[in-house]
Amino acid sequence: MQYCEGGSAVDLVRRMLKQERHLPEVLIGYILREVINALKYLHMNHIIHRDIKGSNILLTADGRVKLTDFGYSK
Repeated sequence: MQYCEGGSAVDLVRRMLKQERHLPEVLIGYILREVINALKYLHMNHIIHRDIKGSNILLTADGRVKLTDFGYSK
C-alpha cells in the first residue's frame, strides 16, 4: 500500500480552515477531476465504489489523488 503524505481531502480542508483560508477553486476542480477519472476507470471495469467521501480521497506529496476504501465496492 502506498503512503499518501498529504492525508485525506478532509484533512486538507481542516488544515486550511485552521489557517483561516479556503481551498482555491482550481484545487477543488483538480481533485474532483481526478476522482471522476478514477470512477470512470472503475465503471469501465464494472466496479461501483459506493463510498465516495472526503476521507476516502487521499493526496500524495507530489499532488496525485488516490481513491481508497473499496470495502463497499461491488
